[in-house]
Amino acid sequence: MAEIPEIFSVLAEDGSEIKCRTILMFQSPETEKDIAVYTDDTISEDGLGNIYASYYFYDDEALRLEDIDNEAAWVFVQEVLAEVTENGEEA
Repeated sequence: MAEIPEIFSVLAEDGSEIKCRTILMFQSPETEKDIAVYTDDTISEDGLGNIYASYYFYDDEALRLEDIDNEAAWVFVQEVLAEVTENGEEA
């Protein structure tokens, strides 16, 4: 599994750069793709921190994020996050 930096940047739709912080990395057993859970440290309207998950890979040494479009992979991400939270680990 490839590692991603603790802090990385993504481009927003408007072309601006958004700094993100990696929370967790793991691999989907369903797709065998690497998954990153990360945050931009913003707070949603309901007062919770915004957390995102994407497949990630390197293309010519550039980090690329890809939408998770597989329902089973989303269920797996939710299960991993629930387990991490339940075990008292940082999420």
